[in-house]
Amino acid sequence: MTRTFSIGKRLDLGFYLDPTPQNGGDQNVVIFNIKEISGKSYTGLGIRQITFNLTYNTDLLTFNQTQSTNVISTDGKNFTVTGSPNLQADSSGVLASLAFTVFLTIDSSTTIFMNNMSDTTYLPTCGMMTTSSGGSATFNYNFICGERSISGFMKGILPLKIIGIRPNPAQDEISIDLQSAQDQEINIEIFNELGMQVFSKKINLTKEILPDHIDTKNLSSGLYLVRIGGESRSFMKVR
Repeated sequence: MTRTFSIGKRLDLGFYLDPTPQNGGDQNVVIFNIKEISGKSYTGLGIRQITFNLTYNTDLLTFNQTQSTNVISTDGKNFTVTGSPNLQADSSGVLASLAFTVFLTIDSSTTIFMNNMSDTTYLPTCGMMTTSSGGSATFNYNFICGERSISGFMKGILPLKIIGIRPNPAQDEISIDLQSAQDQEINIEIFNELGMQVFSKKINLTKEILPDHIDTKNLSSGLYLVRIGGESRSFMKVR
């Protein structure tokens, strides 16, 4: 009697959400890639599909099925990656590409988390497989024109207006006259002629009154830009 046996085949596979940050404005389409982990290839191993969940801000990003590749989802949360006849990454290691359409909301950024992975395989008898997956990526909204003001309306923040900067030209300090319909927290930023930020401070604004002066003693002579929300106004610093 002769007995034969074969040693079980061990497969070590892995995929992840490419963490490269993406950005875009309203109605733009952004792409996030699902990649196989280097050295843990799916090519030629009989894996028919993988599934996973994504959690992210679905108001800011909406899954775009028509511009995605090798992936399907009916709810934008549960995803299935398939290959024909089996999964195979391209030359860049990409298994699938997820497309999202961007919409202006009260939020301007979101982190996308991958979790709850499973797969469907066709393995020889005694096959053994380990799979690793996961990762996260970030998206940041690119505001243009008055979109920050629109976002502020969505958040319930009423717009404000810079009426003037006193004195101008300035030496030791400036005061900023504002028009605001409500009390709110604002961020005051000052930029030099090269676009470098030289001052930033968050304060609580009482209607139409900026509660303190801004020290400009240490600023070099030149032209500066004050930005508060979507409003900006320039002033000259002299010695």
